[in-house]
Amino acid sequence: MSARSRIHDSVAAETATSTREQRAGTRSTRPRHDWERLVLEIVVVVAGILIAFALDSWWDSRGEAARERAHLRALRGDFVQNVERLDQAAARQEGIVRASRQLLALSRTDGPVAVDSVRSLVGRVLNSGRFGPVMGAYEAVVNTGGLAQIRDDSLRSALAEFASNLGVRYTEEYSNSLYFPFIREYAGRLGFLWNDRPADGSDPTSLQSEDREFLELLRDPRFQGQVALRAYAERDVAGYYRGLQRSGRAPAHAGTDGPERVPGVRVARCWTGRPTSRFG
Repeated sequence: MSARSRIHDSVAAETATSTREQRAGTRSTRPRHDWERLVLEIVVVVAGILIAFALDSWWDSRGEAARERAHLRALRGDFVQNVERLDQAAARQEGIVRASRQLLALSRTDGPVAVDSVRSLVGRVLNSGRFGPVMGAYEAVVNTGGLAQIRDDSLRSALAEFASNLGVRYTEEYSNSLYFPFIREYAGRLGFLWNDRPADGSDPTSLQSEDREFLELLRDPRFQGQVALRAYAERDVAGYYRGLQRSGRAPAHAGTDGPERVPGVRVARCWTGRPTSRFG
């Protein structure tokens, strides 16, 4: 064999070997490329599912937040009225307490008493009124399950506490049980005196008689006892209203940055207002 033939055979052998290695390499890398493609497809599918869940959750949260804002607006409107009404009602009852105490102080006076002052104080003592709550929004929220959509735990607690204390109106019932017999016993007599008084003050005899009646009423121990009970009961009603007013301030600031909505601030508990053991 010539040198040329040997060189040709050597090159042909190397070429065949190289071709076999390339074919073997191609077969060995093909499975790896298939696995990479499969993993990529799985990642894309999983990412799409997660994105869909995230969008769905975001949409639900957006809807819940909108419903919560609607509930808070309705509650805020009602409880702003409740706080204002409670303030007026408490101020009225506190005025009755002051008038009752002033009337009792006059009854213990040995010197002359101004009848006009007695007449004015008696009129204030006989005044009466009660708080009428506005609870339409709260009842609607409770009946539709919207209370669970309010995320603020302290606000939910304040709403439940206000509604609970509103249902226990012992102080009003006790005061009414004293007031109605009192008004039945004395209103007719006092009404007769006021109605019998001449409009132009032209009958001095009638005016003197009226003055005597008022002074006699002021010195009447039974009347004094009824006035003392009136002050005692209305003091507790005023305290009950002030307690309701404090617990109603948090819902009145619902959805705002008011002082009652600061996280971590405990809502004031409402005093139940049960009568104490002594008059003060």
